[in-house]
Amino acid sequence: IFMKEFVAERVLEVISRERVTAFIAVPTMMTMLLRAVPRASSSSYPSVKKILIGGGRLVDSLSDVREIFPSAVVTMAYGMSETSSSVTFMRADDARLVEDATFAGEPAPGVEIKTDASGQLLVRGPQVMRGYVGIDRASTFDVDGWFPTGDLGKVVIDAGGARRCWLVGRLKEMIKSGGENVAPQEVESVLCAHDNVANAVVIGVPHALWGEAVAAVVRLKAPRAATHMLGVQP
Repeated sequence: IFMKEFVAERVLEVISRERVTAFIAVPTMMTMLLRAVPRASSSSYPSVKKILIGGGRLVDSLSDVREIFPSAVVTMAYGMSETSSSVTFMRADDARLVEDATFAGEPAPGVEIKTDASGQLLVRGPQVMRGYVGIDRASTFDVDGWFPTGDLGKVVIDAGGARRCWLVGRLKEMIKSGGENVAPQEVESVLCAHDNVANAVVIGVPHALWGEAVAAVVRLKAPRAATHMLGVQP
């Protein structure tokens, strides 16, 4: 079913009327759908069996998703337009994601993924674009056909040869402090693991000695109750 525009209330009506079994969304769209559900009526949409989330993570509202779509298996994907969308997949209830928010899942069949010397993720496979229009392919791909994603991460190969991927940040967002490279998402995941942290954004700020210093903007769940636990002033 194709819709001209995304209107959350209208989408829910279509899901209910047509008994939609699967759909794809980004986290913002899913948040809009959850907000549009008439909670007072305890509405749910049991016809939906599969939901694919791309363009970001959906962790905090996962319990609400399960309540509204009780029959759905929620899968999260990592990828980009240049790779025909998804590169890796993982179920939203994967325990490894709970333990480490940077976990990005496993490559789809036929997709190859590895890191270069700088920790940048490289992708190769039939789903990768041939190149950018008007730009020499050699300036984008290496001689072996690997495409640089611009994302930083790590790839681990287990004893059975399966590859698993972790996504830690964007190459251009890397903070360089005193000669050390600091990935903002790694610091954010540690901060967000604190019981009193609702959200956190890590940025690099100019520093006379270190070049850049690591700074965090943190939103607390209980601002007055436990600010001292984070070492910040109320």
